[in-house]
Amino acid sequence: ALQFASSKLRSNKKIVCTAARRTPESLEYGEGGLKKDKDCLIATTPQSKALSDCEQDGMNLRRWGDFRNDKNVVLNAVIQNGMALEYASTSLKADPGIVIAACDSNGNALQFASSKLRSNKKIVCTAARRTPESLEYGEGGLKKDKDCLIATTPQSKALSDCEQDGMNLRRWGDFRNDKNVVLNAVIQNGMALEYASTSLKADPGIVIAACDSNGNALQFASS
Repeated sequence: ALQFASSKLRSNKKIVCTAARRTPESLEYGEGGLKKDKDCLIATTPQSKALSDCEQDGMNLRRWGDFRNDKNVVLNAVIQNGMALEYASTSLKADPGIVIAACDSNGNALQFASSKLRSNKKIVCTAARRTPESLEYGEGGLKKDKDCLIATTPQSKALSDCEQDGMNLRRWGDFRNDKNVVLNAVIQNGMALEYASTSLKADPGIVIAACDSNGNALQFASS
């Protein structure tokens, strides 16, 4: 489609790289020296195409057999969809960073991790916090571990959810008066103060944390 864009946009590096990543031969339509630009040329490589494809849908990793051991490609895939861990190489299923990222996206990805990592308390707790039923895949006695069981509770899930995106507080009505949950939320995004309880909107510590994240949160503080 790049060939139909205006001359100005065919000289736009971001647009040309996007086109080249999707359809390498489209680089031919680039202008302003972009046909020979290093980044645009890199965008035509199979790795770049795999990265882009897995960013859009992590499960696309299954069709990129040559890149199942490429840490960057696999990381992009599991961040988008944790269950893509199934298609990672054996060595990357044993990589703590990859597995934590996958379990943080979908706890059920734990089932595809190496046996050693299914006995890793931090990883199992991460999975259980995201998807409580994934605790079933824990090994080494972790299915009955106190901390892992706590990770399956609604409060733990609320904490994790608000750490990722403070605005998620709006869907945790039962925890809008939970100081720990709200603090996590406003540190991540000060504007989450809007969804805190009336009493916490009057709490100096909570309000300072929110305003330190985003000064506009002040509008939601008590008068």
